[in-house]
This record gives sequence, structure tokens and C-alpha cells, in this order.
Amino acid sequence: MPRPRLLVPVGVAAVLAAAGGVVAATSVADDDRPDAPDVAAGDVRDAAADLRPIAGDDGLTYAQARKARAVALKRVPGRAVQIDRDDDGRTRFDVQVITRGGAVREVDLDRRYRVIRVAREDDADGLTYATAGRAAAAATRHVRGIVTDIEREDEGRARYEVEVLTPGSRERTVRLSSSYGVVTGSSGDDD
Repeated sequence: MPRPRLLVPVGVAAVLAAAGGVVAATSVADDDRPDAPDVAAGDVRDAAADLRPIAGDDGLTYAQARKARAVALKRVPGRAVQIDRDDDGRTRFDVQVITRGGAVREVDLDRRYRVIRVAREDDADGLTYATAGRAAAAATRHVRGIVTDIEREDEGRARYEVEVLTPGSRERTVRLSSSYGVVTGSSGDDD
């Protein structure tokens, strides 16, 4: 299967190559693409920054969340209701899981996604296996991605707040009613 080709403006490719980066892309002049932004010499640093992976609030990317969830659920079958990336000198991931029986476990993974600890948690903030499943399903029907946090809410009509990390690694928040209907959903990052 042939590899997809990335089109990089000539100016950006030249700066990346000069900085010691490897450019494995097809260069196209800006005037060959009418929709391409003009990249002035002072903007090259910003253009190169746009090529880096985007991550959620805690630096968690979609690929990391997907891998961490898969490893945690293999160790502790259930529903992942929270996925966090910690960087306390060494990158690691924490995944909170609710089992079918209602037990709550936190699965800690190292930066290579190896399980380093499974700990018992008191509760999942009033969530059950069933309510977490319904909230996750409703939120991901509204925003495609991986659920990284589910919380019970008591703000107005909202009863659940669900954070979803999209395949583009952007964090979206979906608020749901007690009947799991969307009350509000964000198209941008929420605090």
C-alpha cells in the first residue's frame, strides 16, 4: 500500500530541512495551491508548529487515550470513565474503570503502556456501569471520539458532563440531561 503524501509549502520544507529535520514530503509552491496561506520568513516557526500533533488539556492525544483505554480494559474489564495523562517526571496514564459488578478501579500505566498498578477506588462519583455506558454512547453520537471523562452534574438541566477527545485530539464537552439527551455540546475546548 503506498504511503500518503504530505504537501508542505516550499518555504516550510526548506526551514525544516535547514533546522536538521527530515522532510519526507512533496513540496508544492504556494502559488500552485490558491487556498494555501502565504508563509513569510517570520511565520515559518508558526507554520512548523502547526505540523506537531495536537493534544487535549493534559497533553493526552487521541492515539494515547485509545491505547491506554485498551490496555486498562484488558486488565480490568468494564467501562473506562476517566483517562488522564500525568507527567510527574515520567509520563504515565491513569484510567478509571467501572466493572459490571460496580467496582471501581484505577489502572496506572507507564509511558510504554505497561500496567504498573491497579488500585481500588471508593466510587465513581455516583456513576454506575449502566449510566456510564448510556452517557458515553449519547456523547459519542454527538461528538465522534474517545470518552476521557464522565461526571455527574447538577447544573440546570445537565445531569452528566462528558469530555470526548476527537480523532484530531481536540477536547469537546457534551452536557446531557437525565434522559441522556444533549443539553449543550461544545465545538471548542471548555474549562
